[in-house]
Amino acid sequence: MTLGSLGKIQLAYDVGLYIGKHLKNEGYDYYVIGPLDILHKDAEDYFYRVNKSPYVTAQVYEEFGRGLSVAGVIPVYDGRTSRIDSELFSTIERRYITYPILVDSIKTIETFRKVFSFEGNFIVKNGEQYEFYNFYPFVLSWNYEREIDGNKLRLEVLSNAIIYISRGEIKIKEIFGRSGVIVFSDDPEILTLGKQILEKGSGPGRVPW
Repeated sequence: MTLGSLGKIQLAYDVGLYIGKHLKNEGYDYYVIGPLDILHKDAEDYFYRVNKSPYVTAQVYEEFGRGLSVAGVIPVYDGRTSRIDSELFSTIERRYITYPILVDSIKTIETFRKVFSFEGNFIVKNGEQYEFYNFYPFVLSWNYEREIDGNKLRLEVLSNAIIYISRGEIKIKEIFGRSGVIVFSDDPEILTLGKQILEKGSGPGRVPW
């Protein structure tokens, strides 16, 4: 959700590049970037969602996935959620960012084919094993481009995701808040920035709900 609140969505690329580099160094070649669903009040895992907008969600997935790919890690969508947002799925297909989809059964693959006419790649989690459908496991080459300072990037992302809604109080991770300033960390630097934004009356972040 923090990435879905960014005013500067391009930062998701740097996050993907940074995470991808560390995953690759640990020997991982695949990474689940998020669900094929948007943020909504019925979801049980708010912080796993990106944004209520399927278009913003797709844009974040595109930037984040591009960063992972440059680092040699293959992005994977999570198709195990209780519902799949059709507009998000259509947007992903239109933007040609159809990564493999992680599902929990063959039946789910059949549902994707029937409902969405999707004949792409799937990974089925069967106990502790992963089975690949429509493609063979493969490994990407990588190019880190540049070194990224993790602490600096973290603060930059958290700072850019501070949301100003109205006059009021600073609230930490208050989902669906309707007043004040919402921050996604209790770091002193972020709280100080939140106070400045509250006094200024505007902030860089976008409301994701």
